[in-house]
Amino acid sequence: MTSNSDFYAVFSTGTYLVISDDHLGLVCQEPVIRLAPAKGTRDDMDTAIHEALHAEFMDLTEARVERAANNITNFLWRLGYRLRKAGK
Repeated sequence: MTSNSDFYAVFSTGTYLVISDDHLGLVCQEPVIRLAPAKGTRDDMDTAIHEALHAEFMDLTEARVERAANNITNFLWRLGYRLRKAGK
């Protein structure tokens, strides 16, 4: 079952259903990405980027995804980008 905040995201590996639930961050084989509802924090942005990288580049190691997500989050944060809270 999906909620109003669920949506589809297209990556080169396919189209993923992005589900807002209690998971911190998880890319499933189905293709589904599960994320906790965003509160607009830097950690939320990092988790979303992290899971998007997993979906886009399935062959990357966890260490490379972690490093890339942190670097991209830091770059976007310094530029002033922020996540809006879910539903806004």
